[in-house]
Amino acid sequence: MYSTMEKTLSSQATDWREGRRLRAFELKERGWKQTEIADALGVTEGAVSQWMKRAREKGVQALRHKSLLLAHRRV
Repeated sequence: MYSTMEKTLSSQATDWREGRRLRAFELKERGWKQTEIADALGVTEGAVSQWMKRAREKGVQALRHKSLLLAHRRV
C-alpha cells in the first residue's frame, strides 16, 4: 500500500486526462477489474482496455500526455 509520503503516478499528471489514465493503471495494479475501473472513472471498458494494452506493450510512460512524449523525443 502507498505511504502518505509517496506520490502516486496520477498525482503527477499534467492534465486531467493523463491523470485519469494513470489512475486507471494504479487501480489495475491494486487488483481492480477493468469494469470496476471504468465505472469508478466514468469511462468505457473499451477505454480502460486500450490504456492497459498501451501500458503493457509500451510501459506506463505511454499513458502520459503525448505532447510531453514528443518533446522528450526531440531532445
